[in-house]
Amino acid sequence: MWSPYSQKITGQELDSWSSGKVTWLGWNPIADILAVAFNSGNIILLDKASDRRVVVREHHQGPVVDAAWSTDGVLASCSSVKDVSGDDKQAVTSFIFFTSASGEEAMTSRECPYGKARRLRFAVSKFAPIGLRSQNTLSCIISNKTLLLFDLDDDSRSLHYTFKADYGNIVDYFWFGDGYILICFQIGILIWVSSHPDEQGKELAHVNISQNSIVHMAASNDGARFGICSENVVKVFQTELGKMRHTEASLSKDAGLRKLSWTSDGQFITYSICRIKITGFQFLWCL
Repeated sequence: MWSPYSQKITGQELDSWSSGKVTWLGWNPIADILAVAFNSGNIILLDKASDRRVVVREHHQGPVVDAAWSTDGVLASCSSVKDVSGDDKQAVTSFIFFTSASGEEAMTSRECPYGKARRLRFAVSKFAPIGLRSQNTLSCIISNKTLLLFDLDDDSRSLHYTFKADYGNIVDYFWFGDGYILICFQIGILIWVSSHPDEQGKELAHVNISQNSIVHMAASNDGARFGICSENVVKVFQTELGKMRHTEASLSKDAGLRKLSWTSDGQFITYSICRIKITGFQFLWCL
């Protein structure tokens, strides 16, 4: 762990638990706790302030494939177990919810028999009633084709967004505005959908944003803008229904763009490249 203020690097030994390879890590937004997930199914919670470590074992039956923190410090993680056919579409995904205070105790769990999940995100939606939580919904992509929403306060309620087969795979999605969702497909299509009951099942907008295959998508923290990239082009859009103003930057044909990320204030976007002998170099682009 590197501190930009002290310019110091501190190390944490993780191998002693024989947990395998790291598959995900992320900071608790309200505490100095880093969650580290592994392909063994274990999760380690590292408290930076006290140097305390908590190992969460035996809740996942397979590798942890994704996780997310809520704004009030709940950690959701998921693992997928395939059936004998090995087909991701037939996988059963288990969702486990922890609080950073309870450590080894699972707060609640759910199973999804629809396929392998990824891109977990907590959100405030209109699909679920507002309860005691600051965020009432967990969303994720299932088998690269479907967007699934869970009501966190009612295990029996979920909402599935399915799309036309020719849209192909979902690259990513993000929440913005008052319960709206922006979804990007690999073939260069962007659509808006809504969690409002009277708008569910409708495409509120449909835009072709790229002639090339989309590699990655990232949104700023405030949801005001988002970026997409193909192999050598980065495009940044304003998030406004009906308005698709954008800025574009083209790199060399062999740039090998792989991932985008925003600074916390949403003023800069970084992009990483991957070439034969160069991996992970990042450049800043001022908006």
